[in-house]
Amino acid sequence: MAMNLNQLTEKNRNRTASVKVIYFYFLRKYADNELTEDKKMINSLRTLPIAERIRLVEDLWDSIAHDQASLALTDEQRAELDRRLDAYESDGIRGRIAGEAIADIRRRL
Repeated sequence: MAMNLNQLTEKNRNRTASVKVIYFYFLRKYADNELTEDKKMINSLRTLPIAERIRLVEDLWDSIAHDQASLALTDEQRAELDRRLDAYESDGIRGRIAGEAIADIRRRL
């Protein structure tokens, strides 16, 4: 039984942006008739129910997160992370609890 977006778990709803990014990446990459077999695979993936496509993206995303140690940071990324950490440590503002911040964002939507 296919699920609609309102029935998906909170985890899945938060990942719909990732689904769109990956979907549009593949559409753009294969728009020029590149790699016919891969294009066929993408077309077959489009026929899956959205809940199934989201599950596949979650699995793909989890595999990337698992292998993230193999992704080296650029010098610019490392410098930005250092800058943000220095700013966090020096301003004395410790932020808010994530649940409160998320609830505040949801109230504004």
